[in-house]
Amino acid sequence: MMFVSRIHIVAVAVALGVIAGTAFACHSRSKAENNGVSLLEDNDVDAVDVTDIRAGEWADSVMAGLSLRERVAQLFVPRLDITNNKAGYQAVDQAVAVDKMGGFLLGKGTIASYADLINRGQSKASVPLMITLDGEWGLSMRVSGTPRFPYNIALGAGADEAMMYAYGREMARECRLMGIQVNFAPDMDVNSNPDNPVIGYRSFGEDPGRVGMLGSAYCRGMWDEGVMPVGKHFPGHGDTSVDSHKALPTVDHDSRRMMDVDIKPFVMAIRDGMPAIMVGHLKVPSLDPSGIPASLSKKITTDLLQTDLGFDGLVFTDALAMKGALLPNENNCVSAFLAGADILLGSTNPSADLKAVVAAVNSGKISKAEVDRRCRKVLVYKYKLGLSRRPHVDATGMSSRLNTPQVDSLISEMSRSAITVVRDDSGMLPFAAEKSVAVVSIGAPAKNAFSEKCKAYGNVMCYSVENGSVVSESMLKNLRSADAVVIGVFKDAEWSRKALAAIASVRPSVGVFFMNPFKLPKFSGTKSLTSLVLAYDDIPQIRVAAAEALFGRISVVGSLPVDLPGVGKIGDGVKF
Repeated sequence: MMFVSRIHIVAVAVALGVIAGTAFACHSRSKAENNGVSLLEDNDVDAVDVTDIRAGEWADSVMAGLSLRERVAQLFVPRLDITNNKAGYQAVDQAVAVDKMGGFLLGKGTIASYADLINRGQSKASVPLMITLDGEWGLSMRVSGTPRFPYNIALGAGADEAMMYAYGREMARECRLMGIQVNFAPDMDVNSNPDNPVIGYRSFGEDPGRVGMLGSAYCRGMWDEGVMPVGKHFPGHGDTSVDSHKALPTVDHDSRRMMDVDIKPFVMAIRDGMPAIMVGHLKVPSLDPSGIPASLSKKITTDLLQTDLGFDGLVFTDALAMKGALLPNENNCVSAFLAGADILLGSTNPSADLKAVVAAVNSGKISKAEVDRRCRKVLVYKYKLGLSRRPHVDATGMSSRLNTPQVDSLISEMSRSAITVVRDDSGMLPFAAEKSVAVVSIGAPAKNAFSEKCKAYGNVMCYSVENGSVVSESMLKNLRSADAVVIGVFKDAEWSRKALAAIASVRPSVGVFFMNPFKLPKFSGTKSLTSLVLAYDDIPQIRVAAAEALFGRISVVGSLPVDLPGVGKIGDGVKF
């Protein structure tokens, strides 16, 4: 089975321009140095990258002063769910000064706590730390008071490659300000399962080509600005019905479908020079009949990803404390190293796991030469990420430096591109200025960014249904007197579904949904709507964009990035 699948894998890889052993080196994007990153043009395959030479020299000089234990420690990136207090400082000191880990991943916090903890860690480290972020929709996923970008499902609806590149560059700018060198994004899973409990709106959609195009553009933007993107979750978490945080999911696709659908976005991104990939905790029998997680599988992590697909960037595991990565009677950090991972992320007990890997080296189970190779590889990337210069986070005025008018403008443009008119059966959109329009917000106050923007464009009356209340007869009477009714749906709950059905059954209405689109099939009232609009997310810029679309103030270009049973098919979208 593996022999047949590899024939197909190699054929697809060659067709997409990926040749084993050359993909990363030959497909970098720019000659300009950005924070220590010097990348070559696609056609400069024989050119000498001076930064690579300097990175190698720096890595060798650092390695010369490291013991075996310290070299192994460079491969560990623990997760620290802490804040900047005494306990938090002790946790940083343990990970950095005592265990001498290669970096860390912080949980949720504030701008001030992140800056303080990162600076403390870097000041205590004998080797500069690789600071990582799990920020799929921006710093705000983890850091309060920072810009919040739309979910990937909304960006999949807009499918704007240039905008995704700009998004990647902006994310890199924000990460650099915060002293972060690595972002665990983008999610490159092809979400072909509407019931997927863990991916869903985190995916760009279910078209592999669209996912690959948008993910690759984001990666190019980040990497061109000197911050490392990490595509995840190889070989593809999109068609699962189990959350790998809680158990080990199984992907039952045959090897051909894995390559043509799930793995295709990663192949496209490898072609475009993506520098890092995260391997997920997924059981994929067609790729490894043993049934062990991909993150712990040599057949998947080394043979498929690194040998067959020619990926020679950094290989991260998904967090090893997740239940999908646990094996009975085995240390999963040892298993992940043997599988081919470079970075052991978020293990259950980093101090004990470090000792276990060192013991495996001393016993001969793990090759010391392989430890040296991967340690050097990590150090080379640390140099390319500017870490030889010992970065320090200056938190002064950080909020205003992160939340700029330019960022707000970018998020607004991203939001406008996402708005999708799935159908407009009555042809009433966009609304004419002279029409009287009643806007009912279900799950939000009558006065909100969406309804207020609608009022700015026409003769609009605003109503709301909140917190489990029912639609009153007096409201229905008022709605019947309007020329058009707009129902903005902000909450998914039994009462909100009943409210939508009650209004749509007595009055032709336009429904606008500010939520994860995979929830829409539960709203039976959508069948009674004359027009259906998807906004995919609920942030201020998307609320404004939806109002602009209804009243014809922007071009509507979005299309459904997924199939939604009973709602619409992938590609549906009325343009105007």
